[in-house]
Amino acid sequence: MISPFMLTLGCIQARDCALGNRPAGITTMDPAGYRAIDIDSRARRAMTFYKNKLEAVAEMLGAAGIDHPIRLNRRHV
Repeated sequence: MISPFMLTLGCIQARDCALGNRPAGITTMDPAGYRAIDIDSRARRAMTFYKNKLEAVAEMLGAAGIDHPIRLNRRHV
């Protein structure tokens, strides 16, 4: 299973990485591949992804009546 973070960065799930063929250039060390990546855009996407993730977790904790993640335990799962 691919990481949601990799999708956020623009991975297209070509599943050809082991052969060195990374069409999106996300994990490549080949200069021709990584020059095509707009780092600022990908950084904003990653920041937005994690910001939204934290907001969703906070909303779920609030719905469960929990005011801090440290109070989360197995019975809440």
